[in-house]
Amino acid sequence: MDSKLGRELRIKLGVALRTAKDLDYYEKELVTLRMRIEEERKNGSDCLRQLQDVFSETEAIIPDARFRLQRATQELEVALNKASFAGAADESDTSRAEVLLQELRTKQLVR
Repeated sequence: MDSKLGRELRIKLGVALRTAKDLDYYEKELVTLRMRIEEERKNGSDCLRQLQDVFSETEAIIPDARFRLQRATQELEVALNKASFAGAADESDTSRAEVLLQELRTKQLVR
């Protein structure tokens, strides 16, 4: 059992999980901000400009987050294949990686 490949798989799995979580957060934040902007427009609030700036910044982050997720999942797939081929993968890490990849494909976040 090559612990270096197993360790690499665990690291790549963690990166992919974190990046997917970040993207999910940004997308939820965008919806929340959109609702707050509409509410503030109705109320004629003074902080509308600030909310619009935050919305624009969040909207600009999403393409980069998607790109990072795509790259992280590609690296995860490579690490999974290497570790599986060498027999160095822990069964729980392998199954977690496969489940994550399948979930991301189902949500069409990655190819």
